[in-house]
Amino acid sequence: MHTLADLADVWRWTSSSAEASGFATICVDSSTELAEVFLQTIKAGSKDPRKAYGEMLDQMMQLLRAFRDLPGKHVYITAKEEWAKDEASGAMKFQPMMPGQKLGQQLPYLFDEVFRLIVARDPQGQRQHVVCTQADYQYEGKDRSGCLAPFEQPNLTAIINKITGGK
Repeated sequence: MHTLADLADVWRWTSSSAEASGFATICVDSSTELAEVFLQTIKAGSKDPRKAYGEMLDQMMQLLRAFRDLPGKHVYITAKEEWAKDEASGAMKFQPMMPGQKLGQQLPYLFDEVFRLIVARDPQGQRQHVVCTQADYQYEGKDRSGCLAPFEQPNLTAIINKITGGK
């Protein structure tokens, strides 16, 4: 993907092609990298690079909503993470990493499910990957379905089946 038009073509394919109708889940990996590429493209064609951040924000939000709202699809979107200051509390908290200051803060509000993959220790002290489905004082997370445990095994098929009741 090198341009917003490339990603728009992918969206059109996923939303209307006969071939894409066979896929139940669509993944956008990584929204951070896409935003960085779009920002560089927009800055290259702009007389005032500062305005590029607002344009990138608007375009990314529009496109991410379009993917989120694909009918009949489960949409999985990844992002890098970074430390950021919570303006309300002043505390430092992890959030999605995005160029500029606003997109990373807004991203979790777009989705019903926000997860974080971590490495934890089981009761026997063995390292294992788990998916966190709830927020805490440092990390974003949410499960609007109410069907998930605070920690789930990192199996998207199993998680989707829990949320949808296997439908």
